[in-house]
Amino acid sequence: MVSEELDDVGPRGLRLPHQARHADERVCRAGVFGEAHGRPGRPRSGVNDVVFAATLRTVHELGYARATVERIAVAAGVAKTTIYRRWPSRGDLIVDCLIDAFGPIPMESTSPTEIMSTAVHWIAGKISEPGVGDAFAGVFSDAVSDPALREVLSTRLQDPVVQYLSGGHRSPL
Repeated sequence: MVSEELDDVGPRGLRLPHQARHADERVCRAGVFGEAHGRPGRPRSGVNDVVFAATLRTVHELGYARATVERIAVAAGVAKTTIYRRWPSRGDLIVDCLIDAFGPIPMESTSPTEIMSTAVHWIAGKISEPGVGDAFAGVFSDAVSDPALREVLSTRLQDPVVQYLSGGHRSPL
């Protein structure tokens, strides 16, 4: 990490060491614009985790209807474009957030009845967590009038469960 005093403001309001004021020098300053020998820009690892946590927190605090992508981005400390690059809509974000929150359903049986019972109990327990229940109810409610979101829910949530119940043997979520 560069330890010299930061005394100048560069692009996007980033503080620069006085030696890194020129564009051709910026790429050599690890910790200012990214790693010196790695990919330029800020590190991207963990962005999904941060966005998912901010999504659930925002839904919990403001309710599903007021949890806009803009508010989620602010809560996560990322740009809206960071979110829209990964998820084309709030519905897509919420579905992936829920899949992440639920994690793999513990499947200890091969009986379809027991599997369904386990899945229902697992989901019921998860929706009691802050933000999860409101996000779950909200995304399903939105899907009533949004065919694209219905397709996302079908593809990402329903189809894996149906596949599992008809002979696939990996956890549906």
